[in-house]
Amino acid sequence: MSIIKGLGLLMTLCMGIVMLVFMVEPSRVIGWGVNPVNKQTTIRYLNALLSNDLQAASAELGREPDRQKEWARQMEGLKAQGFYVTGFDQLKVPFDREHMDGRVNLTFSVNGKEETYYTILTYALNGINQACIFSPDTEFTQAWNRLNCHN
Repeated sequence: MSIIKGLGLLMTLCMGIVMLVFMVEPSRVIGWGVNPVNKQTTIRYLNALLSNDLQAASAELGREPDRQKEWARQMEGLKAQGFYVTGFDQLKVPFDREHMDGRVNLTFSVNGKEETYYTILTYALNGINQACIFSPDTEFTQAWNRLNCHN
């Protein structure tokens, strides 16, 4: 009986701590559930970009199906011009008050040369909302941002 009481007390204590953290910083508790989902979505999106499966990548976007098809068509146009994703690293998908967005270094082929750009990811309830390159400001990064950022 004392083991059951001990487990009950431990569970009550744990629930109390979670409730206290939720009251003080609700986004952190919500993030415990949302962060893994956003990370899985992001990895599927990035892997689809790497394998040039733009239909699968577009399925991870928080957009209507017609906009997903248009996005994939325009991304094909960027690839035809010589600008496409060839790798990624340093993926971080935090979910807290200070950083409610993800970060990743995307490596692109730019007319046959590899260049890496720091990219910010934002999320919608149903997928990735934005993937914005902040620098450098080139013709290709501007074209990418027109497709992937809602400025």
